Amino acid sequence: VPPFRPTAGARNRRGFGRRGPPPNRTSAGSSESNRQQRSGPPNGRRPFPDMRRTGPPQNSPALQSGFMQAAAPIVDDTTGEVIGALGFIFNPETAFTRILSVSRRGNSGETFAFDQRGLMISKSRWDENLRNLGLIDDRPGATSALSLELYERKLTSDGKSILSEGSSELILPVREAIQGNNGVTTQPFTDYQGKQAVGVWRWLPEYQFGMALLMEAEEAYRPLRILRYIFLILILVIALFGIGVSLLTYLGFLWKQRAGEAEMKALRLGQYTLDHKIGEGGMGVVYKAHHALLRRETAIKILPVSKADPTMIQLFEREVQLTCRLHHPNTIQVYDYGRAPDGSFYYAMEYLEGLNLMDLVTQYGPQPESRVIYILSQVCESLKEAHQLGLIHRDIKPANIFLCSRGGMNDFVKTLDFGLVMPLKSMGNQDNHLPLSSSITGTPMYMPPEALDNPQSVDERGDIYSLAAVGFFLLTGRSIFEGDSVSEVFHKQTHEAPPSMKSIMGDDVSEEMDQILRKALSKKPEDRPGSVCELRESLQSLPAYGNWTALHRQEWWTAWRKEIALKSGSEGNISNPPPPSKITEATLVVDLNSESRSMAGQ
Repeated sequence: VPPFRPTAGARNRRGFGRRGPPPNRTSAGSSESNRQQRSGPPNGRRPFPDMRRTGPPQNSPALQSGFMQAAAPIVDDTTGEVIGALGFIFNPETAFTRILSVSRRGNSGETFAFDQRGLMISKSRWDENLRNLGLIDDRPGATSALSLELYERKLTSDGKSILSEGSSELILPVREAIQGNNGVTTQPFTDYQGKQAVGVWRWLPEYQFGMALLMEAEEAYRPLRILRYIFLILILVIALFGIGVSLLTYLGFLWKQRAGEAEMKALRLGQYTLDHKIGEGGMGVVYKAHHALLRRETAIKILPVSKADPTMIQLFEREVQLTCRLHHPNTIQVYDYGRAPDGSFYYAMEYLEGLNLMDLVTQYGPQPESRVIYILSQVCESLKEAHQLGLIHRDIKPANIFLCSRGGMNDFVKTLDFGLVMPLKSMGNQDNHLPLSSSITGTPMYMPPEALDNPQSVDERGDIYSLAAVGFFLLTGRSIFEGDSVSEVFHKQTHEAPPSMKSIMGDDVSEEMDQILRKALSKKPEDRPGSVCELRESLQSLPAYGNWTALHRQEWWTAWRKEIALKSGSEGNISNPPPPSKITEATLVVDLNSESRSMAGQ
C-alpha cells in the first residue's frame, strides 16, 4: 500500500490498507478465536493500540510522516477462505525513501514517488529548502512526504519564495506518468521548486504510484557544455595551427622568392644579368635579363643541370645552332650562347612583349579571317627561309607563334622554338647521329599523318600541314582532332578527314578559305601545296586579304595594352603561355630506336 497519513481520532481503517482489514468471518473451529478477538487475550492486555477504532496517537510518527503497509491474506487450505492476514507496517522514511535515495545523481538529482493525485509520497531531498520556501510546515518532524503537491511553481524576483497562486498544473513528469505515459525529456521544464530540470518518469500500475528522477538542467547539460568547449578549443587550436602553417608557408614562399630574386640579381651569365623568371617549358626556363653594357633587354633560356642529360644537351645545342642560321625578321633572333657557373647551358635571344596564338584564342576567341590571313602569311615568310636552308620546324603550333609590336608594326609574328628542327634529306645534310632523325616528334594535334607512319619522310609539307592546323584553330577556336589520349588523336589524324570550317563557323569563314586550308590538311603530302610560298600566295589571293588594316591592328593593340596595364601583371612575356590542359597539347618525342618517350616543351 503506498504511504498515507490517517486522520487522528477518527475511525479509520487505512492503517490496514485502502480496502480496510479483511471482514470477520465465522466458521467451524473459529468461535474461540473470534471470542478471544472480541475479549482480548487471556491476560487482558492488547499487544498494540487498536488503530481501527481510535487511529494513531497524536504524537505517532504516522501523523508526522505517514506509514506504509505490506500485507498478504492467510487462506484456509481446506475451504479456501481467507481466515486472516499477515501485514508489515513500517515508516516510509526508514525504508521507502532510503531506497529511492540510492539513485540520487550529482548535486541536484533526486528520485521521488507520487500518487494519483500528484502528492509526493516519499521524502524530498530538498526538505530544508522547501521549508525555507514555505512549501512544507516549519515544525519538528514535518517532511515533504504526504504533504507536498507537485505543481509547477515559479520563483519570485528575490529567489527566496515560491509563487504557487494560480498554479494548477502538475509538473511534466507527474502529469505524464498519471496518464500512464512512461518517458524521458531532455527539454528543460519547470519543477516543483521553480527550477529548470530534465528527467525521466514511470508509472507502476501494480503499486498505484509513479516514480520520477529529476536533475537540474544546468547540471545535466554541464558535460555537454564541457564537451562543446573542448571541441571549440580543438577547433581554435586547429585554426591557429592552420593559420600558423599558412603563415609559415607564405613566409617561406616570400623568403624563397626574395632569395631567388637576390640570387638572380647576383647571377651573371656572361654579359647578361638576370632580372626575373618569365616562363618555363620542357626544354628549359626563360628569364628576362639585360646586357650589362648595352642595357638591351633580352630573354635568357637556361637548361637546368637537373635536365642536362646528353640527349637534352644535344637538343638544346641544336636549337641554338640552327636558330642562329635564321635571320628573317619573323623568326626569333638568338644573340649569344654559353654555360652558367653552375654548369647549366643557356642562350640569349630577343625579348618580346605580346602574346602567342594559344593565348590569343583562349582569351579572345576565334579570329576574323582577314587577321588569320595576315598572321599565316608572316609565318610562311619565316618558314620560307628555314626551308630554303634545308630545315623543317616540325613543331609548328599556336604556342610557338608569337604576336608582338616590332619597329612600329603591330601584329608582327615571331616563330619560336626551333629545338626540334631537322635538316632535309634533299639538301644532302641529314645528320644521322642526331637523336631526332628517327623519332616521332611534334604536337599530336598539329602533326602531319606521315610523321606517324614514317618520321624520316617528313619534309617541308609537314610544316604546311601543321600551319594549316594552326589556321583551323585560329578560325574556329578548336583543334581539328581532339581526344583524351595521344593514341586517339593519332588514330583520327591518319583515318578521319578534317571537318569543314564552314560547317562550324558558317559565314564567318569563306568557302575559298575553307578549301585552301582543307587542301593543306590533306592526308597525302603530294596533295598539299608544294611550298609555303604557294600557300602564302593562295591566302593572299582571298577577298579578305588586306581587310585587317594598320588601323585595325593599332586599335586592337592599344586596347590590349590598356587591358594589360589594368591587370598590372606580366602577361605578354615571351615564355608565358598557359599550361596545356591535355597531354595532346604538349610536344611529344618518341624515339623509335630506343622505344623511349619524353615530353619536351609546350
